[in-house]
Amino acid sequence: MKKAIFLILLAKLMASHLSAQNWNPIHFGNKYIYVIDFFDISTAHAIYIDSFKTVNNDSVFYLNTIAKKIDSQSGCLRALRNQPLFLNKKMIKKQNGNIYFTDTVHIFININAKISEFWLFDSLQNISAKIISNSYKEVLGIFDSVKTILLSTYDTVIIGKSLGIIKYPKTYYEQSYYNLVGIKGKKNIGNDLLVFKDIYNFDVGDKFEYYHEWYYGPNCAFCGSMIEQYTIITKFTNGDTIKYDIRNANGSNNSLNYIDEYNSILNKYKDEPIFNGFTYYLFNITLDTLTNRMMREYDFYIGYISERSVSDTMSACSPGGGTYENYVEGLGLTYQFSFGAGSSLKKLVAYKKKNDSLGTFTPIEELTGLETPNNLVSPFDFLIYPLPANENLWLQITSRAEQFYNVEFQLFEFTGKLLFQRKIFQQNSMIELSDLSSGIYLYLIKDKHGLNRRGKIIITR
Repeated sequence: MKKAIFLILLAKLMASHLSAQNWNPIHFGNKYIYVIDFFDISTAHAIYIDSFKTVNNDSVFYLNTIAKKIDSQSGCLRALRNQPLFLNKKMIKKQNGNIYFTDTVHIFININAKISEFWLFDSLQNISAKIISNSYKEVLGIFDSVKTILLSTYDTVIIGKSLGIIKYPKTYYEQSYYNLVGIKGKKNIGNDLLVFKDIYNFDVGDKFEYYHEWYYGPNCAFCGSMIEQYTIITKFTNGDTIKYDIRNANGSNNSLNYIDEYNSILNKYKDEPIFNGFTYYLFNITLDTLTNRMMREYDFYIGYISERSVSDTMSACSPGGGTYENYVEGLGLTYQFSFGAGSSLKKLVAYKKKNDSLGTFTPIEELTGLETPNNLVSPFDFLIYPLPANENLWLQITSRAEQFYNVEFQLFEFTGKLLFQRKIFQQNSMIELSDLSSGIYLYLIKDKHGLNRRGKIIITR
């Protein structure tokens, strides 16, 4: 009888131990999306595990970091990289299931604590905590075991067994909280405020008009303005790739592949550093009250990523230049301003999507561009792909007449400096880009009639 009782108690103890071990505030492979006090979508941050390892039977998880603006006396936009979000840079899960968040602070979550049992929650600020309830309730549409923790500051922390951190104080004593609104990855529940496929959600027949002006190069070699008008003529989706064939009313038709990658700039959240030739940080996520669409805004350039090896501070002073971009749900890129040795402005002025429209389209017969003198039509059309480019770029001349294949391709730095030029004698030609770093480049295509086509290429690594 005693042996049976002992075995029952041992089983209960093991079950309790295993149960504690199964509480994970953050699961590898998921992004946890938090908004402060639910209503301010511009505060949306995502927390996820960058990497993990085992140290002395403990699991150590390294969390993603962000860039935070700092005050500057010089008037330059500055930010600190590698800064923690509210759960810090490192999470340690002990063999017994207890959890520590460390780096700039030292937070201890005692998963094994009993109801009303106190422990030291924040050792730096001497804040204690106790579990006030264990419950099973619905959160984000699923039922989960939930622990509610009350701090000595009268703030609350809520943890779900499978959902992780559900609620966490923004600042002690203020009753303001980071609230979990969605999880994306291996588990997909709740809300994702705005992602890649929401932004590039076009349909056949969608039509867009842009005003574009640019000022680049010595003696304004790349200066001009034009109205660009595009219509989606085909759409093909294959896994993470969306391919659109696009008709250009006053230029070459194009085929664009948009690839929905994990590290795409459009899948990042507030203040996450991005690298695309320059270093930016995500400035905001807002709601466009005019169109009732979500919008992502990327702020100006704040320094080279290579500065990481020298200093943890980024500065816009040396060298100068940068980009501001708006991406809107269902409309793609709606505004872009680039500056440096020159400048470029491109903005959406009209669109039509099924029964939704805004602005007035320019009649086709009035479309003109400074790229094509005297309103002549070039005898060749071409496709450039993929965009953005990586190791190679393909130039396809779409005219079938071989006499139109004799064109010259020139590639320039953003400043207007010529990098290389190449004669094109075939309908399909590959241009190698492996020697070029990530960034924004300008191209010029000349035909034998003296007519030019200009454009911009983004190279990503």
